[in-house]
Amino acid sequence: MPLLTLKETQSVLKLSRSTVLQFIYSGALPASKLGRSWRVAPEDLAAFVQSRRQA
Repeated sequence: MPLLTLKETQSVLKLSRSTVLQFIYSGALPASKLGRSWRVAPEDLAAFVQSRRQA
């Protein structure tokens, strides 16, 4: 499955770019930096959403 861009991740979470980046920088949302752009694996995004739902 292809990795999601930061913009796609924002769209799924319905959050601002800065909020998504805060989650990435804090380690709460696993992501990889490819060149200048962040990419998020769909399974990592699903796990992140699930962990937030239980919190």
